[in-house]
Amino acid sequence: AGMEPDFKWDGVWNGAAHRDPGAWSVEFAIPLRTLRFPEHATAPWRIWVRRENTAWNEASSWPLYQAGLAGSIMLQAADLTGLEGLEGGRALSLEPYVFGAGLGTREFAGDPTASPAWATESRRDVGLDVQTALTSQLTLNATWNPDFSQIESDALRIDVNQRYPLQYPEKRPFFLEGGEVFDGPLNLLYTRRMAAPRFGLKVTGRTLGLRTGAILVRDDGGASLAGAGAGGEDPSRRGWFGVLRAQLPLAAGANVGVIAGGHAQQEEPGASDVVREGHTWNGFAGLDAHTHLGEHWTTEAQA
Repeated sequence: AGMEPDFKWDGVWNGAAHRDPGAWSVEFAIPLRTLRFPEHATAPWRIWVRRENTAWNEASSWPLYQAGLAGSIMLQAADLTGLEGLEGGRALSLEPYVFGAGLGTREFAGDPTASPAWATESRRDVGLDVQTALTSQLTLNATWNPDFSQIESDALRIDVNQRYPLQYPEKRPFFLEGGEVFDGPLNLLYTRRMAAPRFGLKVTGRTLGLRTGAILVRDDGGASLAGAGAGGEDPSRRGWFGVLRAQLPLAAGANVGVIAGGHAQQEEPGASDVVREGHTWNGFAGLDAHTHLGEHWTTEAQA
């Protein structure tokens, strides 16, 4: 929103800066294999550069960003010509991990004169993340038993006199990649409900002129369902999440879109072997539109 930067893209690139008296210059080298774009596109590329000096609380950009104009930042970007006939990359990224830990403790029996016995515990885990390009504009992300232990902790939030459940920003790579495809005027998808994915598939990008996205996740449960229909205070159980999103871009940054999704929970043992929680299902669907009413006015609608 506004001048807020987006850090979701994480390609491999090189950069260097040079400082002269009274001036400075910078050069970036971005390999084409890290980018995805139409193979035979005729529209010009767009470029917008922003520099932020936090020490002086100063931000400068080229071209000049005018906050009063409607639409996204890239509608005010400059044309970047001379890039015809290029081909983007379809790189395959594999990120496996293996984890192992062992703990040994000495436990004294009832007789203090007896030699203490060793009690050992071991834990092991393995998982894999995959990212690849299905086409020049469609990206596939897949994960199996992902490890999110290195993700930074959530910032503390106060919930005193809170009339609605707290929400936290998404920080897990599998959900961040292409996550903006599922955004709308009122976001209906909160991926933090998918607390412990066993495996998941996600496709995002463009096809048939549509900006599309799809998510399928097998979740081991454990997330709060507060605020989600009749979810109550009990944590979620094992189940499935599925979401589909399609958005049709129109002229000058306007668009119309649809989204639909569902969450199914399995039947699992309750407080005893006799009491069991039944299967549950909830779904949603939405229609949204973003249009421009002149140079300085926009309108958003959602059902």
